[in-house]
Parts: sequence; C-alpha cells; structure tokens
Amino acid sequence: MRLIGIDPGFASCGLVVWEDGAFIEGVVFCTQKAKNKKAAEDNFHRTRQLGTFVACWCGTERAVVAEAMSYPRHASVAHKMGLVWGALATATKSPVFMLSPQEIRRLLDLPKGATKAQIQALLLKLYPELEDLQPKQKGLREHFYDAAAALVAWMRSEQGRFLLGG
Repeated sequence: MRLIGIDPGFASCGLVVWEDGAFIEGVVFCTQKAKNKKAAEDNFHRTRQLGTFVACWCGTERAVVAEAMSYPRHASVAHKMGLVWGALATATKSPVFMLSPQEIRRLLDLPKGATKAQIQALLLKLYPELEDLQPKQKGLREHFYDAAAALVAWMRSEQGRFLLGG
C-alpha cells in the first residue's frame, strides 16, 4: 500500500512516499520565482509548479497526509497558503488527511513543546532509512521531516489505523 506525506509550502514543499512498510522516497520541491513578473503572475506561476509537482507523485496512493494549514496573521501569507491548498486539492484524487502540529506531537508520543530536532531524532530512530532519503541540503530537511512526521502520526491515529486495517 502506498501513502504520501506532504509538508505543503509555497516556496518549499516536502514529500515522502511510504510503501510496503517503509519509506522509499523523499524529496523537497522548491518553486522557482517567475522572472520579471508581477506578484500575482508569480503566485500563479508558483501555484502551477506546485500542482504539477504533486500531481507527478500522486496517482496510486491510498491516502495523502499533510500537516494542517495554519492561519498566518499576514494576508499575503494566508493568500499563498490558500493557493498551496488549492494546488494540493486539485493535484490528488486520493483522500487528503490533515493533522495539526499538536496532533502530530501527541501521536508521536512527544511533549507539546518538542522541537523539530527532537521529532527528527525520533523519526530517524524509528525509520533509519530516512537518513539515506533526506535532502543533502540541510536547510531543506525540515520540510522532509515534517512530511514524514505527519505521515507517521496519521498511521498511528485512529483514522489511519482504520484505513490501514490495523
């Protein structure tokens, strides 16, 4: 059974693939700013890139799991997150399940204030194959591990266990 975990973002989007009991692939996609374009044209350009990226990875999975959308205070950031979720919604035909950062920490049996480093350490302990799949560029690893954390937490959730037959 194939599952996809996504850390949706406008500039960088983390994605991991789980199949037959292990993580088999992972990637962080960075959208490219449109040159010599107005902000609205750039937003459209990046949204199309993101939708194409997600659509290329999706198609045979049983479910897509993502960290739930936060509601930022700045209107421009909120607008961009809306574009990201619109791209995600149209790029996959599978059910998309969302977990808040708090739900992810709780389902991973981590304290409420657990850091990204603590989450990464736990994931590497549970799934050593992630080390070989993680991006070489350290600055992109956060998105990779956020996608993996969302997927692992969902698989531990009541909803995930039900869908997976466990």
